[in-house]
Amino acid sequence: LFCWIIFKCFDHFHSTFDSHELRDITVTLTDIFLLMTEVHLNRTQKTNLLKKNTRSQVETYRTNKNILFSLSKIAHRGMQKSFFVFEQDEVLIDLSEQDLHLGFLRAIPDYGSCSDQSSYEFLHMTLQSFFTALFLVMEEKVGAKELLHFFA
Repeated sequence: LFCWIIFKCFDHFHSTFDSHELRDITVTLTDIFLLMTEVHLNRTQKTNLLKKNTRSQVETYRTNKNILFSLSKIAHRGMQKSFFVFEQDEVLIDLSEQDLHLGFLRAIPDYGSCSDQSSYEFLHMTLQSFFTALFLVMEEKVGAKELLHFFA
């Protein structure tokens, strides 16, 4: 499923933009996650609006910086505690209900409790890792000691 989503992102951009607007090849996993992130963030815009504007990854990220930072905080907090499933209350501290529908997190049944609240997980564990790395880049207070923690 995850690979299908990535290929649908590539298909979307190749059908929406002229080939001269896209790079020839995406070579790193980071490039793939950046493209996927861009597609999910742009889903809220109408397709005809996207076609009229020139594609700007930087502008997409700048416009959605708060959402990206919130997702990265959730991912980082989970990685620190070795959590991959997040309670709804914990997720809604940083994200709005609307942001939950962007497609980065998915609702999963909460088998362990009797509450009606959903639990959430990142679409794929590698996406949580990507957002954790994004947090480490975006957060100004992260020092060398905390960075080295992820390499131990």
